[in-house]
Amino acid sequence: QSISSPAFKFVEDIYDTQWEQSDWYETIKKRYLFVFFKINDEGTYTLEKSTFWNMPKQDIEECRRVWKLTKDIISSGDIFNSYIRNKNSGEIRRNKNGEPYKSNNFPKMKDSKVCHVRPHGGDSSDVYELPCPDKILGVKQYSKQCFWLNSSYIGEIYKTAHDDKFM
Repeated sequence: QSISSPAFKFVEDIYDTQWEQSDWYETIKKRYLFVFFKINDEGTYTLEKSTFWNMPKQDIEECRRVWKLTKDIISSGDIFNSYIRNKNSGEIRRNKNGEPYKSNNFPKMKDSKVCHVRPHGGDSSDVYELPCPDKILGVKQYSKQCFWLNSSYIGEIYKTAHDDKFM
């Protein structure tokens, strides 16, 4: 599974912040203990393996690139590219409050081997203010977003974990 970080505020946490002071940088430079469990036939979880882990420098640099791209998108007002449409009818898809779903330009999982940006709120009405209106849709707020470590990246950590590192 992908692993999320806390939701970021578009203005305070990205637009008005430098990389070295960002919450995302603080999150990824920490040391982590990954613990992997396996579900047996009876549905019971058993410890499979664990490892202490630090993100390699080249992957921290990739996270910086994705963070900077996200900052550039937010700063330029180029957040949205369209509304999301129903594949069959072509009508704009709407959430439970009747608001249209928006397609954004934030980095996707396919854009980086390490991380991406996607929603983090309870639903699309859980929003933060944008530093400037979006150029296409003109909206001044958007649903909470956060940085995620890609599931394939977490899979690589799992593959390299050593059972004897559990303390």
